[in-house]
Amino acid sequence: MTGKKKSAQASVEAMYRVFTVPEAPESTLSRIDQNISNNLAGFLQEHIVAVERDLSDVEKNFSDYAIPEKPVFVSEQAQFLLDKLVANSVHTASPAFIGHMTSALPYFMLPLSKIMIALNQNLVKTETSKAFTPMERQVLGMIHRLVYEEDGAFYRKWMHDPRYALGAMCSGGTVANLTALWVARNRAFPAEGSFRGLHQEGLFRALKYYGYEGAAIVVSRRGHYSLRKAADVLGLGREALVPVDTDDDNRIQTDALRDKCLELHRQKIKVMAICGVAGTTETGNVDPLDGMADIAREFGAHFHVDAAWGGPPCSPVPTNTCCGASRRPTPSPSTPTSNSMYPWVLAWSCSRTQAWPVPSSITPSTSSVRAPGIWAAPPWKAHARACRC
Repeated sequence: MTGKKKSAQASVEAMYRVFTVPEAPESTLSRIDQNISNNLAGFLQEHIVAVERDLSDVEKNFSDYAIPEKPVFVSEQAQFLLDKLVANSVHTASPAFIGHMTSALPYFMLPLSKIMIALNQNLVKTETSKAFTPMERQVLGMIHRLVYEEDGAFYRKWMHDPRYALGAMCSGGTVANLTALWVARNRAFPAEGSFRGLHQEGLFRALKYYGYEGAAIVVSRRGHYSLRKAADVLGLGREALVPVDTDDDNRIQTDALRDKCLELHRQKIKVMAICGVAGTTETGNVDPLDGMADIAREFGAHFHVDAAWGGPPCSPVPTNTCCGASRRPTPSPSTPTSNSMYPWVLAWSCSRTQAWPVPSSITPSTSSVRAPGIWAAPPWKAHARACRC
């Protein structure tokens, strides 16, 4: 006699059980968890199907557009994910895989990720994170020091001061670049006299007050496309991202950069930011950042370095190598600096607040970023050529 298949029921009791009772050891989800813990490589090798499938075929498994009315058991959903999602994923941990900014994770990330998920901390405020907030500040301080190499007194003063921030963690390179240019835009049009600053009155009034016809971000033609998106989001328009020609080594031509800045100046266009690239996406080349920093200082522009590919192996950076962003002597207050780097899968926005911390009301989210440095690309991504300047 065939028993009737048990169906999941939605109820308050079932909801309580989901939050308080773990899955049974013999359940599908528990077996998956055990297999991953015991042999991650084997689990991935067994369940990720290497056969090439057209994406349109995969999309058929995810074509429902209505939220299901009836619940399903966790194990049932886990089996679906195993068959339809995991099986059609990309085996990024394979030694034969080289693509984009993704690779295998160290094994210790598995248990650590369980701890993180179980704690479920929210760093929006200390009431929901406690120790995680000072730990985040410590990590930002470490990455900040990796580039700017300030002394211990600097970090003892600023690292845990709740009124200021050495930077902000971002979800990726695009947001990291956007964060730096957000700061650059606001600092290009600060409060003065009757003008309360761009962050209060907007771009139109800022341009009118300072007598400009527009604002521009200048970068080489090898600049990442996220910079165009940043120009769009910041209200400048994508045409405000002004490209400059590169040499035979795909590095920006500093003479052409200065000529372009002069041209913009004659047109009453504010050079809001100059973006150097430390490791171009296509070729891994590094712009002559020291020369670019000089030009940024000349035109009073924010100097941002997108070091997504080449940043990690270039840090800490001697003054005679590739990082104008951390050069000595310290840039003047009129020339902020910033960087983008990607250690593993996180992007960081780190600022050089030295001697010029900005009140938190100035730039929300990246509040005290006077001269930010944004970190955004896995260290293994930059090849030896990336540090060539």
